Parts: sequence; C-alpha cells; structure tokens
Amino acid sequence: IPGLPSKKVWNRPKEMAYNRSTTKRSDIQFTPKLIMAITCNHTGISPLALPRKNRKRDVVRTRQLFVWLCNKYAADYSLKRIGVMAGYTDHATPIHGINFINDAIEMNSEPEWIEMLRSIESDLMRTVESNLKR
Repeated sequence: IPGLPSKKVWNRPKEMAYNRSTTKRSDIQFTPKLIMAITCNHTGISPLALPRKNRKRDVVRTRQLFVWLCNKYAADYSLKRIGVMAGYTDHATPIHGINFINDAIEMNSEPEWIEMLRSIESDLMRTVESNLKR
C-alpha cells in the first residue's frame, strides 16, 4: 500500500512461543522496566539518560535496542507508550528505531550492536526463567 512503511511493526503477535513447551507468552513477565534495566546494564547507559534529549550515538542505540526489545517481548504495550518511556514524543520515532534495528540485523551493518542485542535477549530469558522457577 503506497505511503505505508514496508515493515509492519504494528502487527505483533499477542502469543509468542517460548523455548519451554509448556510456557506461553502470557505466563512470562516481560515488562519495559525489566527490559530497560537489562538493556542499560549491557550498554552502560543510565536508565535516567534514556528519556532525556540526548543524541549521542550510544544513547540513541540503547533507546533503539530498548524499543525493539519492548516491541518484541512486551506486546501488551503500545508503541506510543514504549516511546514515551524511551523519551520519544510519538509513535513514529519508535517505528524508525525498530526498522533501524531490523535493517541492521538483516544487513549485519552494526555487528557489535547486534551481538549486544543477542546478549541482552539471552540475559532477559535467563532472568525470566529464574523468576519462573521461584
């Protein structure tokens, strides 16, 4: 459709398969707060720096990683709501960040950030699994 982005970031599945066969997406607590804490821990950026108007590359990439992970794992939150947590004013900037990360993964244009993304995802899964075992 002309005028619409080619990547449909707004069509997020409500139920996502998880690597444990008995666990559904709805049983797992993926909150933006948890995602932000783990992302900021990996990148070394303070969670307080994300919502501020800072355009340094490391802060911008951290925001983009946070939004991409929230889009993937916290599907109950709207892009507008996720964007506000990251310091954006509307839904368009989170869509740009998600598309940027998707393109970087597809073209392997930012290998150090993609490696960090994979590490963040594994830490996120480990944290959630340890919480499920309690």
